[in-house]
Amino acid sequence: MVEIDHEDFRQSIEHHTQIKLQWVLRKSGVNASDNTLMQAIQQARLPIAEGSVSAFVAGENSSVLAVRDYLRQTYGLRKSELYAVPYWHRGQDEETYHQERHRIMDQEY
Repeated sequence: MVEIDHEDFRQSIEHHTQIKLQWVLRKSGVNASDNTLMQAIQQARLPIAEGSVSAFVAGENSSVLAVRDYLRQTYGLRKSELYAVPYWHRGQDEETYHQERHRIMDQEY
């Protein structure tokens, strides 16, 4: 899933895999845990078998943390199975967010 702020950001991406790419339009001013991205993830049908779930999550801080926490709680994923990287935080520049990003990345779960 790819979260975008505006329909104009949707891109045509060609790939030769069985990955299904889903574009999710973010609702501005909505809490990340109540956002359409979280709704789409909660409704996704995952091919789940014992020990087969792993995830890579990257993006804006609040969205990454909400998705990370949901996947941990729902699927019991540990850090070795879940790579969650917040690259930016809305309203903060790179220098301001740098330390917070590293604190989040160093958290144990």
